[in-house]
Amino acid sequence: MFIVEVEDKRELIIHAIALNSATVTIENGGQSVPAFDAETVVVRSSGTLNVRGGVYTSDPGYVSTGYDVVDNDDATYLYKVVAASAGTVAVASVTSYGVTTEYDSLQDAFDAAGSGDTVTLLANVRTADALEIGEAVVFDLDGKTLTLTGNATTQFTVSASATICNGTVFSAGSAYGLYVNRAGANVTVTNATIATAAGSSVNGINVAAASGLKVVDSTVRAGNYGIILSGASVAGSNYTIENSTVIGGYGRSNVARIYAVYVSSSPATLTIKGSGSRIRTLTTSTTRPAIGTGGNTDATVTVEDGYVYGSLLNYSGKGHI
Repeated sequence: MFIVEVEDKRELIIHAIALNSATVTIENGGQSVPAFDAETVVVRSSGTLNVRGGVYTSDPGYVSTGYDVVDNDDATYLYKVVAASAGTVAVASVTSYGVTTEYDSLQDAFDAAGSGDTVTLLANVRTADALEIGEAVVFDLDGKTLTLTGNATTQFTVSASATICNGTVFSAGSAYGLYVNRAGANVTVTNATIATAAGSSVNGINVAAASGLKVVDSTVRAGNYGIILSGASVAGSNYTIENSTVIGGYGRSNVARIYAVYVSSSPATLTIKGSGSRIRTLTTSTTRPAIGTGGNTDATVTVEDGYVYGSLLNYSGKGHI
């Protein structure tokens, strides 16, 4: 067992770990805040790493049972490991006509909810299970984090005119932060963060079929496209980014074609408005346009207000560039 003690209010930065026949446990006690970049960690077959606390530049993995990875709301250390809610059996509740019922499975709560009901997240949830919102419900994250660890890009699918609000959806695996796939659906994201891992090739919000998407007072941050409208059944003009930050290419390098916002569906129209909007592509070694549209479509992006950093492709409007 390898133990590192850190004085209160000091930070331990571990730049690399190689474990052969050793066990290392990282814990967050008192004011001590250990941190490392998970991509520099090598754990061989006879080694063991237990992560039970700390803040990290990428999803650390190796998280011990009883602990969760949640969004840290920090520009450098994006994720933190916290103890899971002790003794909590119910992870979500459904409120319908003033009556609240608790469920120990998030999908069970989604399945039980009807149009107009509110599904509330009661604890941080980390899951590889497929999730689908199939009714026009409000999914209130209630300040919690839903962490997706599945391999399917469509792990978290919205196939109805639902609202996602008040918390974080973070993809630590291959899943899109949010996959919208229902012709005619109008989906709203408000006061929320939708994020995928830094350096990943995973989109934040991927719309394959819908009639509208509104992102209001929110942050979308992704290693690949921040928001992409790409399906044949994506049409209409009810696509809006308002007072929100959208970042694409986060932590990626040497990528030829990534945008914060990409509209490749015709004739979809997306409008960016609100002085608080920030649209930016953040690949580490190349300068990329913030907004792009498909070359063979009639798709349109209109910038009414807000800040768009870097160059743009195929847009109209008067936003701050």
